[in-house]
Amino acid sequence: MAEEGTVMGQDGMKWWMGTVEDRGSGQFSGEKDNLKLGRIKVRIDVHHSQDKGTLPTKDLPWCYVCTPTTSASISGIGSSPTGIAEGTKVLGFFMDGAAGQVPVVLATMPHIQQKGGAGQGAPGSGSAKENPQSSSSRDQAVAKAAGATSGQTVAVSGRTVTVA
Repeated sequence: MAEEGTVMGQDGMKWWMGTVEDRGSGQFSGEKDNLKLGRIKVRIDVHHSQDKGTLPTKDLPWCYVCTPTTSASISGIGSSPTGIAEGTKVLGFFMDGAAGQVPVVLATMPHIQQKGGAGQGAPGSGSAKENPQSSSSRDQAVAKAAGATSGQTVAVSGRTVTVA
């Protein structure tokens, strides 16, 4: 029998939302996914500083990306999860729970992106734009899902949010 705290999810899952900043190509972080596992760099809302001066893209941890069961995902056999592009909003969880060191992307989240402009879709380009009428309630939900408590001020998608 496993010791308490050693089984994923036993102590609760730590869910998060974030924005892809590098899909393993090294274009934005200068660091490639040399293991060729389809890993990506994600700035996780609430968990990571939104200030790239404080936490540059290259210092973000590699995130594993879940693939469908129709893909073997072993030794180069199966489909590639690299369809995710920079600027994509993603939903994930930490495989190591509260330690928050092994992020896994489970899905992409729909959002509206502006057309045109330099670095379209690139992180920090300002090209990702959400519906302002839904962003406040979404930001509150993201902050709460990430463990923020009432009255706490956190960063969500580059915005400062005080949890109600």
